[in-house]
Amino acid sequence: MMIGLSSMSFAQNSANANAAANANVACPISIIDNAVNGNLDFGTIVNSAAGGAGVVTVSDGVFYSGVSGYTGSAPHNTPHAADFTITGQSGFSYSITPTIVTNFNGTGVTLSNLTSSQGTTHSFATGGGCVSNTLDIGGAVVIQPGANGAYVAQINVAVSYN
Repeated sequence: MMIGLSSMSFAQNSANANAAANANVACPISIIDNAVNGNLDFGTIVNSAAGGAGVVTVSDGVFYSGVSGYTGSAPHNTPHAADFTITGQSGFSYSITPTIVTNFNGTGVTLSNLTSSQGTTHSFATGGGCVSNTLDIGGAVVIQPGANGAYVAQINVAVSYN
């Protein structure tokens, strides 16, 4: 009986265990416009009596309907898509939302149909760390008869992790 009591007197009344604490910190997502070709530019457009439209694709293709692009020797803007660099965490997917903040100032010209070279969602390449992707934004412009002058609109491109 004494043997039974003495083994009970050595019973454990507390215990400890350890666990690891882990944190995985991802690169913040960011977007910058590229200074050289940062803006969506439709070039210099020669209007017609009926008006028309112009389209700049995400790959810098330019199409005019009812109007024409100016091709003379005087300085003019070369049409091109807006160009951005998006930086974020390798392997993460993200959403792209281009919006018109303010349409062209004045009357007679309307910006529409913003398109993204990456669609509405895309992913960063895998491999670890922060990586970058190029994003191009194209769009369309509708020109009413009689419109002329310099027009400026503001677009915003938002990106966010999915």
